Amino acid sequence: MTGPVLVGLDGSDASWRALERARQLSSALDTELVAAFVPHHPAITEFAPEALAAERQVEAELEAEIAAGLGEAAPGTALLVRTPGKPGPELVELADEIKAEMIVVATRGRGIVRRAALGSVAHHLVSHATVPVVVER
Repeated sequence: MTGPVLVGLDGSDASWRALERARQLSSALDTELVAAFVPHHPAITEFAPEALAAERQVEAELEAEIAAGLGEAAPGTALLVRTPGKPGPELVELADEIKAEMIVVATRGRGIVRRAALGSVAHHLVSHATVPVVVER
């Protein structure tokens, strides 16, 4: 038996494409699909409590949006919400915890630098994951 396919979602259009690729792969491998969302607090929230409160509100709305979209695109798929942190390291840790067969992410998501050739999360995963990483454009 193989482990699940883990897909990282951030609500961006690219992450929904990654979900579709992950769904196809989990079906082909006849294994479970697990989706994950890792809230990420920008550094400014460490210095401005009101910014942190606003960021938490945005994250709660984004989580609800992701859960709803996931329910439509891949019914029955578990959504694991990690504690706020850096998405790359959190996804690597989660993949190890659930013994994922592979990780699927988008090239870039909702971050400030959306035009980078390979987003920071995807770059971290490609560099540090112990399982194959599929980066969807």
